[in-house]
Amino acid sequence: MSTSPDTAAPPKAKGNVRGRRTRERILHEAARLFRQRSFHGVGIEDIGVTVGMSSTALYRHFRSKLDLYVALLETLVGFSEQLLRDVHAAGGTPDEALRQWTTGVVDRHLDYADLTALTYLERVTLPEDIRRALDRRWRVIYAEIVTIICQARPDLDEQEAQVVSHAVSGMLNSVVWYKTTMSKDALRAMLLSAALRLVFEAEPAPKGETP
Repeated sequence: MSTSPDTAAPPKAKGNVRGRRTRERILHEAARLFRQRSFHGVGIEDIGVTVGMSSTALYRHFRSKLDLYVALLETLVGFSEQLLRDVHAAGGTPDEALRQWTTGVVDRHLDYADLTALTYLERVTLPEDIRRALDRRWRVIYAEIVTIICQARPDLDEQEAQVVSHAVSGMLNSVVWYKTTMSKDALRAMLLSAALRLVFEAEPAPKGETP
């Protein structure tokens, strides 16, 4: 939710809030269109039409369609980083931390399904430096997730915890593309139950097996 800066004159603060809300609306509609029609299948004019503004007005918020797309991917990374900050700030037990992360990641996938879907689309569109920067941030995120899992599941080694974390993400990412008549609450309850069983009950790999 957008908030006004603490140190801003009222008129400027109001303008900033309006601008952020407009930017969020543009990002929301762009994510939906990119998911439906791909990055190359959507023009900046198409996005402008959905939010009721001209291309010229939209360019005041984003320099280009690629700039908008990168902002979407950075938003998604930011959600994951914020979830981990929230988990650490809560100061719960290892089990509570793992449950909080699992609940948060399920909520994120369902609340931002269009945005989540972009993670697996059009990566070739990104310039190499931007792709590497995003990948670095994701590596840090997954390393923290593995730590959370290992602290709650000392029976798992680091590699096994990595498998668990990617299994949870893979399950949720596949559901993003699944069309269902289930209510969002029912789907959330089912996915959360499955994800919690996975993170807390997945058995360690048999020892002595060779690749």
